[in-house]
Amino acid sequence: MVSIEFLYFFLPLFMGLYAVCTPSLRTKLIPLGAAFLTAWTDVRGLVPLGVSVLVSYLGGIFIFNLRKKPVRKRLVLTLCIAVELTAMILLARSAYDGGSFFGLFGSNDPIKVFSAFGVMVYPVNSIAYCAEISRGRYECEHRFFAVASYVCFFPTFVIGPLVSFDRLREDLRAPVISFEKMSSGILQLLTGFACKLILSNGMYDIWRVFGTAETSEMTALSAWLGSGVFGMFFFLELYSFSMIASGLSLMLGIELPYNFRSPARSVSFGELMRRFNCSLYRFMRENIYLPCVRKSAGWAVIPAAFMSVFLTSLWYGFSVRCLIFGAAVYIIIMLERALKGLVRRLPIAVRRVIFWLLLMTVLPLLAYDNPAEAFEHIAKMYEPGADLTDPLLEYVLTTFPVVMLLGIYVATGLNRFVKRRYNALHDYIKYIVRPIGVIALLILTTSLLVSTDAGLSGLLL
Repeated sequence: MVSIEFLYFFLPLFMGLYAVCTPSLRTKLIPLGAAFLTAWTDVRGLVPLGVSVLVSYLGGIFIFNLRKKPVRKRLVLTLCIAVELTAMILLARSAYDGGSFFGLFGSNDPIKVFSAFGVMVYPVNSIAYCAEISRGRYECEHRFFAVASYVCFFPTFVIGPLVSFDRLREDLRAPVISFEKMSSGILQLLTGFACKLILSNGMYDIWRVFGTAETSEMTALSAWLGSGVFGMFFFLELYSFSMIASGLSLMLGIELPYNFRSPARSVSFGELMRRFNCSLYRFMRENIYLPCVRKSAGWAVIPAAFMSVFLTSLWYGFSVRCLIFGAAVYIIIMLERALKGLVRRLPIAVRRVIFWLLLMTVLPLLAYDNPAEAFEHIAKMYEPGADLTDPLLEYVLTTFPVVMLLGIYVATGLNRFVKRRYNALHDYIKYIVRPIGVIALLILTTSLLVSTDAGLSGLLL
């Protein structure tokens, strides 16, 4: 999605058609746009996309009609979930390392690998739609294209956010665009592009310096910095695509919820789960955790939390590293739960320090493909003694100072403070500032997209 073709070919063409269409026709144009993007990646991806649309539409109707027959209703829901999970298991690939579900067991994929754009999102939309109808949260939608637009809402195809159909129902029936939404959406879209190209890619370049270095070349200080750099890369990658999704959705006349609520302010892993990728947390809580807890005794919290963390880990990637990281997070969450009485007596500052020490400690488990290298990195972080001469640390701080400072600025949530100050400005000032910002971001992102030889550091230093 972050490409020159998307920015200068697909987006102008699609938005031009979208703007001249009537609100009712726009509902039909959204799934067509999703189909085009999917076919652009690989035409075979249209098969699972079409299956998800049909499963959600027909499954929702059958489940609603069988609402007074719980056994049959659950049978249809189980069948719908099985079909969607099959598509995810067979076709989903980790964007970070290309891992697949079958790779977890050391075996090759049973089918030829091909790219299915959004396969980690639209099956989840379909499952959520059918599950919520089964729980009686709302009635099924009989307008086919309204359901198709929800399942195929392509702005969210990379990382979400995952939104309930009930929240988007009225907007999807007849999307209405306005100058305010369009201008805000363009600015947010280009800001997301810039964040991805400058900060996320820049942080990945910095992480590669640490990740490819021998552990013997690191000191404890550079090992800690390397862990923090990877954490910022991981956050900025998801944050960038979430901004792109929100901006593109605003351009379509639909407002999505904010997906990241200053996760750096967390004081526990439980709070981090609520602040980081909020929509995924809500999905796992409403569809996995709460149904298990409500139908069982108190001890069910343990397996319910395990399933939630396990599936969340797989959402980020089908790889051993994600499972190991998820296991570490689960253990810490259970310890926090067991010691919550003691932890709550500690000052907020102390709790925050403990949280960041634990988070920085487990991040290498997600960063390295080889668990042995991850544990070597963690051991280096706690290596006794202090070496003030650290060539690796000096190289990073002198080569990437701008990227580091901008990454810290966004990752710590300071950009939200600036955004609130901007929103408090008078309208006529915003009407002056916004076009200038759009033009500047468009020039910047275009130069980054078309440049292949000049590295990011060369553009910023």
